Amino acid sequence: MEKKGLSSIVTTIIIIGVGLVAVGVVWYVINNVIIEQTEDITYSNKCLKVNLMVTHANCSVDSTACDVLVKRSAGGETFDGLNMIFYKADGTSETNISIGNIDPLATVRKQASGLDGNSNSKVEVYAYFTKEDETTHLCSQASSVDIS
Repeated sequence: MEKKGLSSIVTTIIIIGVGLVAVGVVWYVINNVIIEQTEDITYSNKCLKVNLMVTHANCSVDSTACDVLVKRSAGGETFDGLNMIFYKADGTSETNISIGNIDPLATVRKQASGLDGNSNSKVEVYAYFTKEDETTHLCSQASSVDIS
């Protein structure tokens, strides 16, 4: 009986097995990265089709609320809400989330509350989408206007 011949067969099988496991691990990692990037591209594409414009913003001096008029152009999918960032004269900011879509070609009044209405000088508005895992994808396109 040749023991040397048998050990080379076992060694070859082990090397092939280790190689297959390594390929499986690499494929698993690459597949997850590809799926993540595909999801980001999908939401970024949705964002490109949503066009918002802030037409007017007003914060009353004695109130902690600001009114923002947002107009949406035609096209794009239903989004989940607006992220409104209010900038103060000193450069700091406050964020206010508004839930809900704006129908295409509609202009709506959104009210942001709990703000320091006296010192806000500018507002930026971004649409956002909620992903399947309940995280949000904030669109990179913003519309902004100085607060009167």
